[in-house]
Amino acid sequence: MLALHFHGFQIHPAERQVTVRGEAVKLSGRAFDLLMALVEGRDRVIRKDALLEAVWPGLVVEENNLQVHISQLRKQLGAKAISTVPGRGYQFTARSIDPDDSDDAEGKQWGSGLDNDVLSDATQGNLPAALAPLFGREAEIAELSAMLGRVRLMTITGAGGIGKTRIALAVGQHMLSGLAHGVWLVELAPLSDPKTVVSEIAQTLGISLNSGKSTTQRLIDALGGRSALIILDNCEHLLEAVADVAQRMVSNLPLLRVLVTSQELLKLEDEQVYKLNPLDLPKSTEMADVLASGAIQLLMARAQSVHRKFQLTPDTVADAVDICRHLDGVPLAIELAASRIPMLGIVGVRQRLGEMFRLLTGDARVRLRRHQTLRATLDWSYQLLDAREQALLCRLGVFAGGFCIEGAQSIAADLFADDWDVLDTLATLVDKSLVQVSGQDKPRYTLLETTRAYAMEQLAAAGQTDAGLALHAKATRLVCERAAKRRDIDMIWQEMANVRAAFSWSVRSRQDNETAVALATMSSVVLAVAGLVGEALERLLQVEHMVDANLPVALAAQYWQWLGRCGIDGRLATHKCLMAFEKAESLYRGLSNRRHVHACMRMRAEALLEFGDLEAAQLALHDAYALEQSGWTVADRMRRMRVQGLVHDAAGRYEQALQLIGDALLMATSNDIRRYAVTLANDLAGVQLHMGDAPAAQAGLANLIVQISAEPSQGLTLSYARIRYAIALLMQDQVADSVAAALASVRPLERSGILIARSDLFAWVLAACGRVEEACMLLGAADAFRSQRQLEPDATERRARDASLKIIANTVNQPTIDSCRLRGSELSETATANLLASVLATHVGAEHPLQVNGLDP
Repeated sequence: MLALHFHGFQIHPAERQVTVRGEAVKLSGRAFDLLMALVEGRDRVIRKDALLEAVWPGLVVEENNLQVHISQLRKQLGAKAISTVPGRGYQFTARSIDPDDSDDAEGKQWGSGLDNDVLSDATQGNLPAALAPLFGREAEIAELSAMLGRVRLMTITGAGGIGKTRIALAVGQHMLSGLAHGVWLVELAPLSDPKTVVSEIAQTLGISLNSGKSTTQRLIDALGGRSALIILDNCEHLLEAVADVAQRMVSNLPLLRVLVTSQELLKLEDEQVYKLNPLDLPKSTEMADVLASGAIQLLMARAQSVHRKFQLTPDTVADAVDICRHLDGVPLAIELAASRIPMLGIVGVRQRLGEMFRLLTGDARVRLRRHQTLRATLDWSYQLLDAREQALLCRLGVFAGGFCIEGAQSIAADLFADDWDVLDTLATLVDKSLVQVSGQDKPRYTLLETTRAYAMEQLAAAGQTDAGLALHAKATRLVCERAAKRRDIDMIWQEMANVRAAFSWSVRSRQDNETAVALATMSSVVLAVAGLVGEALERLLQVEHMVDANLPVALAAQYWQWLGRCGIDGRLATHKCLMAFEKAESLYRGLSNRRHVHACMRMRAEALLEFGDLEAAQLALHDAYALEQSGWTVADRMRRMRVQGLVHDAAGRYEQALQLIGDALLMATSNDIRRYAVTLANDLAGVQLHMGDAPAAQAGLANLIVQISAEPSQGLTLSYARIRYAIALLMQDQVADSVAAALASVRPLERSGILIARSDLFAWVLAACGRVEEACMLLGAADAFRSQRQLEPDATERRARDASLKIIANTVNQPTIDSCRLRGSELSETATANLLASVLATHVGAEHPLQVNGLDP
């Protein structure tokens, strides 16, 4: 085969030799095979996997080998001989010449000095002609492009697999028309030696660096006066070298812009940072919301690329949303999951997310090695950490739903010299995009679920899983105890995912009863206020057998106090609530804790009130009043006044009730005790309902509902307010609106564990709608519940019961009434909720709502 002549060198296929300026150059056999594969396909871009197959047939080879040989060929033949086409592959681009052309003879020096054609006005750079579409990134692309119009050095940072390279390419393409000398992508991931950064940039841009000057200065000289954008991609492992060359380029080249992608910042004064977040996730499972999500759009596009008929259906949309949420909207993870859909189906992929790192693998010949699988991506990031950073990351993996600074310091206390040392190391993990941070006044830290799973894998590999979970339980307890001392309910609520996980481990492991009881007790107040009283009570009852003489007295006292508090409203039998308060009161007396004795007394009075024993309730409040001292906080007196007002209400002394509860409400608002103020506002409306003033109750409740509807921590008060609002409307013959309000309260009351306790009120709403048999069933449920739990109805419940019975008696016969009440007595909380949700939903939005006439007795 005859020699092939190109500008500056010759290839001699028969001899498997290359000569430059008449001198044979040393190439490995693989490098020569690679060169010939490129030459033979020089009319097109050759994909990387095709080159790997041609040069290493039948072998699985890391892509880094291909990069090494390409670099070797460029050094020998000149940077222009082989072009990189990002996302596609390589193309042989050396100019073929006539061997007799003296101007282009082999002996003519190639690459000596600056090639005058480099970055000419016609140059457009090395971006591919067409990029794969991005999903859900339109706003980011526009924002980045606008920012790069104002600044000249920008770093796109974010976790591995977040899509930094792709968005950088899209920004480059968006800006291409405004740059006379193009956009250039310099891939730095394959490099391991920082000294090669400048030469890699030069080779990519077709610049020769043969000169006596430093390589960086030679690069700057070659780029002088050029208007271009250089994208330095994947720089986290070469930060110092990249920072140096980037700073020098933007300092000396006023028309040049540099865009860096890295998991870690360069930390330069002129650097503008852009934190790239995951793709947006669906706000709900409604199809319109789902299809508008960038994460879902990517999942669908990648699934359709391998299975063109794939579509989401109403049956699979929830699974798709679960997949994207579990993967935190990370593009790489979503793409890898999508590639499994044709084989496993979308349900199968969701079911196997627990095997995340086996599920999320890709084609080893297509991607950079660190992007071949999700594990490889995280391996790359993990290996860039020092030993202390690795240890802290693994410990942080045990947190569920994020963590605060105190939690991180507690869980890693044995690894570091002091709390500041932990904080500094945590800051480096944030800088390296392995830990996400949100909030300013009270920062909260999270690991993406993929990173958390990886950290837990590393912890397991070291045999430290149980030790890590034990530390997590203790750290969570410590955080909650500190928050409780500060009365920071919001902070405990933020830690609820950790509380749930730590509690489950503590109970399951049976290693630390004290921590299990502490977690159940401290979280119960937050769950109760949020309306999740059923969950709080279940947890407290689960550890009741652990409350023994080995437990610290203060913790035991607190446990019994909150068991009684969560049991009020019929969740526990009244006698058990009273027993719990008496135990707590006795323990607090032994601790000489007068304020907590006072709290137990007023809570006991509230339980006695529900039992119908007004005299005993009044005596408990009298004793509580006698304990009060001048130095106590206003909150103690305010809470005692509230219960005293409820006693007046139960006795029919409504004006006195309104006065006392109104005074307590004024105290709460004046002292900015908002959480208790909303409870008192709800109580005030309750008294107004009892005395028959429905318009006043409706106005107060409407205002209260608007105030707290968006606050998860006010779920209990909101559920009470909604059903009372429904009754206020019904008392004014506004049936349709009453039905809608009642329906909105069903599920919150079920979660609070007090739906059946309010079933008299719902019976009235159903009777007003003509659903008398179901109304009768609810009355039967209420009778059975009150008998079992030793409760007395209040004035509004009695009013609702009488109104319901009047409608029922005029509609059905006594045998039907008896049968329905018997069936109702067997209803569970969940069955009652399902019945109400089904019946009420059929009446919401009716064109001709039923009217109520004369139902108010």
